[in-house]
Amino acid sequence: MVSGANMQIIRFFFVSAVGVIVDIAVAYGAIIMLGAPIHIAATISFFVATFVNYVAHQKWTFRSGFENLSVKRIFQYAVVSVVTLLVRITSILLLSLWSSNRYVIAILVAAAGVSFLVNYTLSRFVFINTVCEMWPNEKSRKHAKL
Repeated sequence: MVSGANMQIIRFFFVSAVGVIVDIAVAYGAIIMLGAPIHIAATISFFVATFVNYVAHQKWTFRSGFENLSVKRIFQYAVVSVVTLLVRITSILLLSLWSSNRYVIAILVAAAGVSFLVNYTLSRFVFINTVCEMWPNEKSRKHAKL
């Protein structure tokens, strides 16, 4: 049997995987159908995927429900996503300097792993605050379930 904390990280992983698919699909669509430059398409798709991930994490990963969606939390999650992106880029740059780009796949996988852990850790703060706002008298009980 998988514990609650382990299920949460598994759900987080699946939502993140869907976010990557949305990100790539939207970018590709913007390039092919709209003729958008790749950097513009990638920026648009990043924010579309951030919104999709926020809603999915709110509802499924952290089990906070649709009724608790908020502009404040989506902004917080967008900040978390941008920080995650910066961590990924920094990891790639540092690992590339170390390995002279000989191990491109390993660099990308390692950077994705680091950024996944950063994103999960920071996202918990966004969504745990949601739980504490919803049930202020049950803070410790709900926090323990996350």
